[in-house]
Amino acid sequence: MLIQNDSLINAVLKNTDYPLEEHWDRLEEPFLHEKGVESYRLSVIVLLYDFLKVYRAEKRWNNYTLFVKEFVISTTVKFREDSLVNTFQKEITAEQWASIQTGFQENCFWTMPFDIEEDNYYLDSSHWLLEARNGKNNCTTANYHLANRNSPSDTTKFSHICELFFALDSLNVRAF
Repeated sequence: MLIQNDSLINAVLKNTDYPLEEHWDRLEEPFLHEKGVESYRLSVIVLLYDFLKVYRAEKRWNNYTLFVKEFVISTTVKFREDSLVNTFQKEITAEQWASIQTGFQENCFWTMPFDIEEDNYYLDSSHWLLEARNGKNNCTTANYHLANRNSPSDTTKFSHICELFFALDSLNVRAF
């Protein structure tokens, strides 16, 4: 499974039809694959509500920061860079940081399949992408991983990790 995941992730990173790096550039977000600091990110696109939200937790030395961005998008027109409607960042505690870090480990993020084929058959779905860059994980020797889901169930390990970000956010995406 791990070799298959690595192959799929490398294919995603090298995809010229939809380059992930360009996607993050449009959102003025760093490309975690190349970032030198420990970082965790969740992005949620809710197509039914033309809504995109990005959460990124980052550690620099002994400082922990949560960055949150909200965008208005449309499935009928091309994404516009000026669609940012809300952004904030806040310092989080070492305990909050540890809960994110532990949540990724305990929910086996580092060995999650990149994609689940059964997830790809929803109309008006929501699209969820988890990413992490961490040089010290207990599951693999890789320092970057991503997992992609469409409309994930509330009971999955993937969703449990997402809930860690929502718990730190004063604006809950599930309220929409």
